[in-house]
Amino acid sequence: MRKTIGLRILELMNLVITDSAKLRLVKFYKALPFALPQIMLHPTFACNYRCSYCSYKHVPVSLMKSKLIYIENKVWIRLFNKFPPSLISISGGEPLMYKDLDKLLLGLSKRHLISQIVTNISANIESLIRAKKAGFRILASFHPEMTSLEVFGRNANILKKEGFNIIVSCVGTDTNLSKGSFYKEYFEKKLKLPFRVDAFVGPDEKCDENIQTNFPVHGKNYILNNDNFNNYDRKKCLGGSKYFLVLPDASVYRCYGGFWRIARNKITAGGIDDSVIGDLKDKDFHVDSSRFICHYPCRSVCDIELADVIRTPGSKSCK
Repeated sequence: MRKTIGLRILELMNLVITDSAKLRLVKFYKALPFALPQIMLHPTFACNYRCSYCSYKHVPVSLMKSKLIYIENKVWIRLFNKFPPSLISISGGEPLMYKDLDKLLLGLSKRHLISQIVTNISANIESLIRAKKAGFRILASFHPEMTSLEVFGRNANILKKEGFNIIVSCVGTDTNLSKGSFYKEYFEKKLKLPFRVDAFVGPDEKCDENIQTNFPVHGKNYILNNDNFNNYDRKKCLGGSKYFLVLPDASVYRCYGGFWRIARNKITAGGIDDSVIGDLKDKDFHVDSSRFICHYPCRSVCDIELADVIRTPGSKSCK
């Protein structure tokens, strides 16, 4: 399938537009009638890091067996033909642990726009270089528990010289935040790379009370208002119609929040959770055509931004 002129324009914009500008423009883009669906793809949960704050450590063992699941890149490409042309963000686990990542990216880019790859850039960065014609940005996740500024910076510079648009991110734990200003100066002044902090979502199973920081996150300070995450009022979103989470076994969820509720069996008493849309491998798989309505809190900034959550007045935060 040949890409439309509109899709190629979006691809070019994705390469050159700054991170902060992209976030300011996303709400206007979503309102356009030709706005593309947003898909968060995790081709693998395998990772070469063992960060102490990793949320996936708290996922039941039965679910994490999907670390061993491997769907060939040709199969993924065929399965993604079930989606209309979409913006795809690829994360994990660590995507660089996925065999033939370059072939997956190049194959998917024939129909879709690869928006970004979220990676710790610690190994196999050659696969990113081989796939750079796919036209993606790199969100390089810096995890100081597992690497040094020098090693991380060296790999970031290699990719920068290859012409990639790179944004450096760091999880907003207390330890990382205490050095946030130092990291920001190092990456932005020494390496000339934009730096941002991502919200830390801790292991608390009651709610996301561990989301904390007054450091700008995704260009905005979501954390000063925890109601963005902990709101239990009815809300409408594009989860399942214009926003999807696809896991390594090809199961499709409406959002990260739904995935974590089911993974931890935290459905409220009497509640019905239809966050699982289905299995992309099923012949009768199809997407919804209307906004999803639920009362569960959002799990991530991505859910809030990309699913275009519309909340009702009067939040009921976790206590």
